[in-house]
Amino acid sequence: MFPRFFSLVMGSIFWACAGWAGAQPDPSLGRGLPKDAAAFVKRTAECNHWGSEEVTSAARRQEIRKALRRLRCHRLEVDERALRNRYQDAPTVLDAIEEAKALS
Repeated sequence: MFPRFFSLVMGSIFWACAGWAGAQPDPSLGRGLPKDAAAFVKRTAECNHWGSEEVTSAARRQEIRKALRRLRCHRLEVDERALRNRYQDAPTVLDAIEEAKALS
């Protein structure tokens, strides 16, 4: 009885963690914003997520680097400046950018 229960619990924990590792940002993130601003907000949240991931192996390091490259995280500051200039009179967009930067 105990080994079966233990396997069930450990399996559940494994799948919960596996789902978390591939977690996507909240689908409502960026809702109601212009398309380019919404994409930036989602991208910022994903970059924050991947940037805070723990490197536990060489394979994991590679996965994190690949995600950061795909998301163009190295360009966030440049893209943010452009959006802030474009939407300088749109407090909703500016607030969404700040909120996304605070996510991790």
